[in-house]
Amino acid sequence: MELVLNFGIVKSDEEIVYGPIGLNYPFFLSVEELIMNSKRAKKYMKTGDPPRPLNSFMIYRKNKNEKPEFKKKDPGFISTEITKMWKKEPKEIKELFEALARMAEKKHIEIYGKDYKYRPKKSQKKQKTKAKHRMNLT
Repeated sequence: MELVLNFGIVKSDEEIVYGPIGLNYPFFLSVEELIMNSKRAKKYMKTGDPPRPLNSFMIYRKNKNEKPEFKKKDPGFISTEITKMWKKEPKEIKELFEALARMAEKKHIEIYGKDYKYRPKKSQKKQKTKAKHRMNLT
């Protein structure tokens, strides 16, 4: 996919990632590591179903999570801080991570095929709660 930047300049995802913005951005993991889903993804480990492809924020969070300042910190604190950082990022950085997300989508298709569709399963607990609620209404 290509992205039209300022003044009508068209750049591919690879040009964005490996261009000046991407080369000057402090990545803590390689691009390949960033765009790949974890082999320990919960859903994949339990059911063998493919994990969802990573979106731009999840890739950003994955990168920032590797910063030394976040090592051995509470996960809730880390999430809050990284979310604040994401909201303050300039448009160019968000475009960089959107390009990475599109690359992750391509990689996901390579690995799991293009027939993948996210199909969330309703938990048994929610179904029981809804059934109880319906019984109380009658």
